[in-house]
Amino acid sequence: MKVVVSKEQFEQVRQVEKVLGIKIALASEEQQLRVVDNVNGQWGVYQVVRCYKGVTKYFAELKLIEPAKTEQEAVMKFMAVQQKMAKEGKLKVVVY
Repeated sequence: MKVVVSKEQFEQVRQVEKVLGIKIALASEEQQLRVVDNVNGQWGVYQVVRCYKGVTKYFAELKLIEPAKTEQEAVMKFMAVQQKMAKEGKLKVVVY
């Protein structure tokens, strides 16, 4: 699902890509960028599939990973996913 993002959010994704040395779209599971957001009324944990600049706006393509009913539930699910990956030794980048 495509959403409009701010220039700052776009630049944050670019910074993560520089740290990883690859584009987010090509990242392995442990390097995927995940965010908590409300897109079209659906709270949840989303994976940032890719981020790009249009003519006048910045866009991100998001994929819903863990749906939630409220922001608090989404944050809790995000933290649970992060903790699980950390215990498995798969966590490489964390952006809050």
